[in-house]
Amino acid sequence: MAANEIGNVALALAENFRDNKSEYSFIRFSNYAGIMFFLQSFRSGLDVLQQCYKDLRFVGRFDMALGSQLNYNCAYFAAGLSLGSIFESKLLVLDEFCQSIGKSGFAASFGIHRQFAMNLRKRTHQPTLLNGPAFQQDTALAAMNDQARKMSLRDASIFRLELAFIFNDIKCMAEMLETLSVYPFEDQVIPRFYIRACFQGLAAFSLAEKSYHAIGNQCLKYFRRMKKLGSTNAPPAYNFIAALKKPTKKAFTAAVDCCREANMPHLEAMARERYAMFLLTQNELDLAHSFITSAYWLYFDWGAHAKSVSLAQEYPFLKNTKRAKTGSHSHVSSRSGTATSKTVGSGSVQKSGGIYKREGTFEYNSTCKCMECVK
Repeated sequence: MAANEIGNVALALAENFRDNKSEYSFIRFSNYAGIMFFLQSFRSGLDVLQQCYKDLRFVGRFDMALGSQLNYNCAYFAAGLSLGSIFESKLLVLDEFCQSIGKSGFAASFGIHRQFAMNLRKRTHQPTLLNGPAFQQDTALAAMNDQARKMSLRDASIFRLELAFIFNDIKCMAEMLETLSVYPFEDQVIPRFYIRACFQGLAAFSLAEKSYHAIGNQCLKYFRRMKKLGSTNAPPAYNFIAALKKPTKKAFTAAVDCCREANMPHLEAMARERYAMFLLTQNELDLAHSFITSAYWLYFDWGAHAKSVSLAQEYPFLKNTKRAKTGSHSHVSSRSGTATSKTVGSGSVQKSGGIYKREGTFEYNSTCKCMECVK
């Protein structure tokens, strides 16, 4: 992809004036926000965007700083990183900073992000509504002008669509698909568009009405194209959407494995849960319980405790499930022929016997606390 090469060249040239913090940070932010995330993993750019936010804020370029942080938040969500209280506290500080300098549009975006995380972390009677201490959608939208309202409604609908899919709220999925249908199928914020296209595709093929399949196919086509271009983020979304379009054991196995290999635990949890739902229709109860169990722990470790509780209520056997150690979900796999089964409580988790190798350039990502392949 030529744009990615241009982005790499721009980043290399930017090193020549590293002492000019303002321009150096602006170029790095612009490249990751507008180019690099097309092919590189969302995790790989988090440290860069966080540092750009700090530097641009320091030199007084507040719009650019907040734009960098907006991309950071969306990339954080798209990668499925922890929804812990520390991240939520950072969102609160951002919201307060935006209010203090009169940036109401950014404040609304960060409020949406914080309420989204809160709905996943803490149980509410209506988890698909953005109506809480961080963001009250109806009140917030009513106070905005037409353009701001339009943009905030789009953003709120994207995150509500993800919540609707996670909590299997059919009515909300249909409503959000209708709302988003009037917006162009594009976005300058690459990770935000990734979330939108991913969950539009997943929701479209989760609904019985075939009228929604057109948008599902559009999303599938988009991720197929990005996958061919070499995007590391596209395969999990593509395979998961494809599995819901034509559900088979082979398709779901590919989706689960792809999400795991891409280190997107939130999508892996959802894929495992949907695979279990499919297996129940095939009367494969034991295997379905195995995948429900592993999905439960993946949701739990992601920080989506409200979803974990919801699953435990739906599947009572989960209340007695245990695992050998925290974070053991990172070892699960559904790849046939290379897996061995280990019983965990009432379900079973499969442990991969294969070794996956990857060549490339690696850098330490302090946000994710691990080495990341950057090209």
